[in-house]
Amino acid sequence: MREFVAEFRGLSGTAVQRNVLAETGCSHQSLTQFFGVERVNYAGIKKLLAAMQEYSNPVAPKHLGIIGREHFKTRFLAAGGNIETFKYELEKGFTEDGIPFVIELAFGLHQSGLTPRAGPFGRKFVAGVNWSVGIDNPFRTFGRTGQGLENMLAELRVNAREPVICAVHLASAHVQYRDRGKSSIVLSGDNAGAE
Repeated sequence: MREFVAEFRGLSGTAVQRNVLAETGCSHQSLTQFFGVERVNYAGIKKLLAAMQEYSNPVAPKHLGIIGREHFKTRFLAAGGNIETFKYELEKGFTEDGIPFVIELAFGLHQSGLTPRAGPFGRKFVAGVNWSVGIDNPFRTFGRTGQGLENMLAELRVNAREPVICAVHLASAHVQYRDRGKSSIVLSGDNAGAE
């Protein structure tokens, strides 16, 4: 168990490990013994988590990592975006539940939107969660209204026919999905996803 606890950030010191293991009563157990062979030791796991949280600091959003403005700009230009219209925003913080997050957004016009009689170019939307690009838009619904990111864009007159490029990435220490295919996420405070 000591080796397992030592793998977590802030719990590598032997004194801290000793305190965590003493509080949970598992100092001389293997992982298999602690977690259970026949039945899962839910009470012990809950106690271990509480002790680990007590002896370590919460993860700061900056430790989640960011993709960064330069990478988004490079990909935006490669997709045919107009550099003069490129916008990038970065937001770091904590959810209502104290979960750290980093969200990055890049947006701008495709070059065809500035060229008269250019061929049709519809909205290009790329979304990802924890450094994985979604097969579909994982931000389809959020909030009490159930309105998603695509609906919000449409309200701003950025519908599917507009020549814009939009990219959104969320990094979070905990992501809850609505389905097994991980195609839609539940955002903090989104009671529509609670079951």
